[in-house]
Amino acid sequence: MMEDNESLTDVAKVFMAMPSRFRGGQFDRLTTYCFSIGEERWTVLIDVDQCQVLQGRTVEEPDCFLETSPEIFLGTLRGTYTPGIVDLVSGKVKTNNPFLLQNFRDSFVE
Repeated sequence: MMEDNESLTDVAKVFMAMPSRFRGGQFDRLTTYCFSIGEERWTVLIDVDQCQVLQGRTVEEPDCFLETSPEIFLGTLRGTYTPGIVDLVSGKVKTNNPFLLQNFRDSFVE
């Protein structure tokens, strides 16, 4: 994984901080997520009490995927942007499971 924190993108910093911000109890089985944020790919594995983040897409068929721009992703996390149906219909936000995305978001301390 990347070492030099200065050269990390804002998106990479978010993913690398996830294990330390994780709070268990939202999932009762291993759930896999793949994220395609701009040019970056990340895999997040969440189990009952742990979160593992891997750079790249390491799961062929994740339980949930999200594809969007860094601006929408970061804005959503910061609370400055709320994706809506127009984003889904226009393809600015692509996912196979919005419900699992909400569970994902609820699994981290803000």
